Amino acid sequence: MNTNTRILYHRGDGMAPENSLPAFEKARLGGGEGVELDVQLTSDEIPVVIHDLTVERTTDGTGRVENLTLAELQEMKLKSEEYQDQTVPTLRSVLEVLSGVELINLELKFFSQNMETNYRWSEVVAEVVDDMEMKDSVLFSSYNHYCIKRIVDIDSGARTGLIYRAALYEPWEYASNLGVEALHPYHMSTNRDMVESCHNHGIKVIAYGAEEQDAIRRLLQIGVDAIITESVNNALKEREKIGYS
Repeated sequence: MNTNTRILYHRGDGMAPENSLPAFEKARLGGGEGVELDVQLTSDEIPVVIHDLTVERTTDGTGRVENLTLAELQEMKLKSEEYQDQTVPTLRSVLEVLSGVELINLELKFFSQNMETNYRWSEVVAEVVDDMEMKDSVLFSSYNHYCIKRIVDIDSGARTGLIYRAALYEPWEYASNLGVEALHPYHMSTNRDMVESCHNHGIKVIAYGAEEQDAIRRLLQIGVDAIITESVNNALKEREKIGYS
């Protein structure tokens, strides 16, 4: 059992709109050891923090993020009665709020059909992190493993992880071959043998998607390195039960 499992907020503290500055401020002041957030680029190549490829679910606007300029995007308000003045934040503004946070899991939401475009977007985000001197606390992750490999090629010292949902065959070998630090599996795709094999190869396991108490407990028991969850308080309590130190 890994009693040092870290608990990370999923898209910020759930008491404020997801991926908003207030949500990240609350997360910074909360009890978790890190934060997960999602990054895309506007049409004028400004990294912004928003999960969906389109803005309809979380804002009062319409359109795809990649087709909107930053100015257009920030004319839209987040859907929230309490936080009516909030807009989609830039990555730079979010990192300023999260300065000092132990682990910032930054997910790249890049799915252009043009791979060179994906590569360019990865480089732009990496440049912002480097410019803000936050490489030590930021871990780049993505379902688009080509983007992560691009960041590794740019800077072998960058912290990187591979997100995936379905179980992979010997994923520790895959991660080692790509030169990444961590695997980010869906919680149902983890088991004790997989976690132990990853650790034996120097690969960390950061699981996501576990919200129910039983699922969180199982991840703690099999020794994952971190859990990304919206149920941070429950995860902290469960971790305390098993003897966190």
